[in-house]
Formats: sequence, C-alpha cells, structure tokens
Amino acid sequence: MKKHRRLLIAVVWIAAMLGGLALGDAGARLAFQQEVNRSLQSDARPVVVLPETEHHLGSIRPDAVTRVEFAVKNAGSRRLILRKKEDACCGGTRPSEPVFIEPGDSCALEIALDVRGRRGEIRKTIRYATNDPNLPSFSLTVSAMAGTPPAAARGPRMDDASP
Repeated sequence: MKKHRRLLIAVVWIAAMLGGLALGDAGARLAFQQEVNRSLQSDARPVVVLPETEHHLGSIRPDAVTRVEFAVKNAGSRRLILRKKEDACCGGTRPSEPVFIEPGDSCALEIALDVRGRRGEIRKTIRYATNDPNLPSFSLTVSAMAGTPPAAARGPRMDDASP
C-alpha cells in the first residue's frame, strides 16, 4: 500500500508540473523556454577557419614593402571577434580595434612586411585572440629573403663570362 501511495504522489506531482506548463502557467512556461533557449545557445559558437597561416615570399628586393592577405572565415553560428595582439614596449600589449566576422562570412587580414635596409631571412608574425572556444588564439606569419634578387635579375656571373 505504501508503494502505491508513493507512486500516486509522484504521478500527481509530475501531472501538476506538466499541467502548469500546459494549462497556462505563464511563469513556468517562460522559465522552461528560457532554459531551452540557453541549451540551444550553448551550441552557438564562432568557428575560425584558416586556409593558410604562413606565407613565404621567396627572394624579394631589399627596398620592398610587401603586403600579404590571409583569408579568415567564420564557419560557426555566432559572430567571430578577432583582436590583434600588438606588443608594446616593456613587454606590455596595446589594445587594437576588433574585427567582427558574421557567421558564414569571410575577411582578409593583411600583413605588411617591410624589408627596407635589412638583409637575409626576415619573418613577421602577428598574433590574434579570438572568441572561438576551440581556437582562442592563432598566428599568421610572412617570411622572405631580403636583399638577394633572383639569379636572372643579377645578370651573368663573372666566372661564366667567356674570354
């Protein structure tokens, strides 16, 4: 008899809860809908897609400023926010203006490599912070050999000249 009574109390309690939702208890319905919305939104997130994170320019003129664009796509269902991490003096960082990419959209991030007055292997890396929980930051790198023009542009070598 006690088992039946407990079962009856449980059934009445469940029916009362469901009845409140179905029969117009606006507060209960609102709380339920908010919980459903929260659970649906937990899957909504930005997703960074980077086809390329490094670009080597090869040999370039020693007086060149070269610009390279990197494509960034948001494959998620929430706005992607990118913020460049710029180093300032004394180890601190300066805040930069954020880049917003809507779901399904893409943009190009440009990096300028200035090799004027420099020779040899030059690398420039820019770091970005994101609101993608699976990729909270990423780096884009551009590299080149400065001051070494291609062999065809240098002309014939002295030991190649015929007497």
